[in-house]
Amino acid sequence: MGGVVRAIDVGYSWTKYTVAGESLDQIRCRAFPSLAPRASGRDLALDGRARRQTVQVPIEGLEFEVGPEAALVQEAFHTMPLDDTYTETPEYLALLRGALRLMRVEAVDLLVVGLPVALFRQRRAALERRLTATHAVGDGSAVDVKSVSVLAQPVGALLSAAIENEALQHLKGTRNLIVDVGWRTFDWVVTSGPKILDKRSDSIAKSMFDIVDAIARVIGHDLGAQLGPFDYARIDEALRKSGPARFFGRPLDLKPYLGLGQRVADESVTAMRRLVQEGTDIDNIVLAGGGAFFFRDAIARAYPKHLLTELPEAFFANCRGFHIAGLQQEASERRREATSEAEQ
Repeated sequence: MGGVVRAIDVGYSWTKYTVAGESLDQIRCRAFPSLAPRASGRDLALDGRARRQTVQVPIEGLEFEVGPEAALVQEAFHTMPLDDTYTETPEYLALLRGALRLMRVEAVDLLVVGLPVALFRQRRAALERRLTATHAVGDGSAVDVKSVSVLAQPVGALLSAAIENEALQHLKGTRNLIVDVGWRTFDWVVTSGPKILDKRSDSIAKSMFDIVDAIARVIGHDLGAQLGPFDYARIDEALRKSGPARFFGRPLDLKPYLGLGQRVADESVTAMRRLVQEGTDIDNIVLAGGGAFFFRDAIARAYPKHLLTELPEAFFANCRGFHIAGLQQEASERRREATSEAEQ
């Protein structure tokens, strides 16, 4: 029996994590919003019994409240900073420790996390050092994280696609463009089999947040009101469901505003195309991430001669791939140890 492997993908919008997975068919993922407000100390349930689904975790002498219903906490709109230093913030650590607590384990032998491609080289080592520790996760509990591995985020999607999906196992031997559309970052990697071509891989901070923001600004102008983060969440949900968003208790059709979002998507794809170019050597284009649904048309316009594949569980693709990478690393380590013992 190998060690305990887990994966956490702390994104700007959602924190995803695995709760099981000693083998590929046992991997199970969960998620909660990436909101880490200061703990309010109050739970004003209407019936006095239905408590919100959150946990409190200590960070540097402060208590943060995270979990599926963190938006119910007072001032929950103070979310993780939208900048390149987010992995260094108390909010990032609160979200990660919240995920560790919700896993209900005492120790993790190997934790696999991710970073945007543009930050991978410069922040990987520091993040591994920061997370390799015994983490206080609240309620007097702690989780000992013995080892940490950091991957570029789209690599998780590649592993999930190539290993879990029989129809996509050919990706392991071809040249691929893997696009990961998150809330804040639009990431892509070009791979030749399992190897990343660094000079053609990158990420930019223009993704679903910018699409929702562009739409929200014009809607706010039309309604004569300034929209806040909870309105942004409603717009995001409405886009995913291809339905109306509600403001002031009334539904608003978003179709007249979709062109604003598509212009943002086109700008992101144009930045990617400058590095990837026309893609004459690209065999497959694979889309992952929670925003893949909105960017699909923009990518199809930029690469009309390619077949685009959107992963069936695009939302959890990175997280599942991180866990797969951890299982592979653990298996490799066990083989190395067995070989070493046999030689002695």
